[in-house]
Amino acid sequence: MKKILSLLLLLATITSCTNELDTLGENPSEGMEKDIMLLSGSSLTKSSSNPDDNILKFKNQTVLNETISNLKYLSNEDRLKWEKEMNFISLNSVYESALDEVTAMEGSAEDYQNLKSKYQNYLYFPEYKEDYGIYLPVSDEEVASVLNKNGEVMIGDEIVNLKDIFSYGDLQLTGNALYDLEVLPRLSNKDYIGNQYDSGWKENGSRKYKLKAGRRIMDVGKTEIALHLEISFRKKGVFGWMNYKETTQTTGTFYPFPGPLVGSFYQEETGRSSHDHYIERGSHNWWEQGGSYKIARQMGGNFTVKFVGFNVTANYVFDLPETTF
Repeated sequence: MKKILSLLLLLATITSCTNELDTLGENPSEGMEKDIMLLSGSSLTKSSSNPDDNILKFKNQTVLNETISNLKYLSNEDRLKWEKEMNFISLNSVYESALDEVTAMEGSAEDYQNLKSKYQNYLYFPEYKEDYGIYLPVSDEEVASVLNKNGEVMIGDEIVNLKDIFSYGDLQLTGNALYDLEVLPRLSNKDYIGNQYDSGWKENGSRKYKLKAGRRIMDVGKTEIALHLEISFRKKGVFGWMNYKETTQTTGTFYPFPGPLVGSFYQEETGRSSHDHYIERGSHNWWEQGGSYKIARQMGGNFTVKFVGFNVTANYVFDLPETTF
């Protein structure tokens, strides 16, 4: 992980991110177009002096796609470090700040209205049934790291807005909503294969939590599969349930595993819901070729999750039958 981050930081250095657009000078090398540039303030708007009014400019769509692909291998913590190294105020960092405020909120109506007033132009507030969380307005959270607070990025000389969540149905497609989508979409990257374990929401005072587990395909073309644990949590607000930041400690065992023993796992994570663990990503133990189709092998696990913030420990045991895909 650190090696990948270093490569991304090296990329940022090589591409010489700057606060101004370069123009062609007497020396042609001085005017060579950079792969990634940071534009801010008057360089972008010709009028704004607000340092938060910034945008990343990518040389072309290919450079943008490659950057997002690299960011997908980083944790959110490391993506935030990358953004900071770029001196970039991203949509992702705005969302982190909002969740910090939710985590510290007492839960009054005034607190919620002040929060909404501050962030509603940037983030998605569903206010659907009891879902009063705040969410990124983009379906791919890694993309939020290259967008400014308005959801914009510059590709070549064109500014495009990549927000794509405008309804609760859009949010449900990401798997981040309080209420799950009843009809699943066609298989694509980050979707589940076969049956999925879902503990359902369990309440403990002003908190609720659940765990999902299943075979998640990370790359359809490469048949790259991981055992995915998705740990979700909410806190009770005055109007409904809100997502916030929590610390979880996850430990357990899983199968199949190369050799006669089961595999073991432990990870502590602090941050927003959900906490996602991709175990043995790309392992050939998860599937085998069966002629013209593929077979996802039987798999299972026994995991314990401690929610440190409200001092609850929950145990989850699941078995997923063999399936074809």
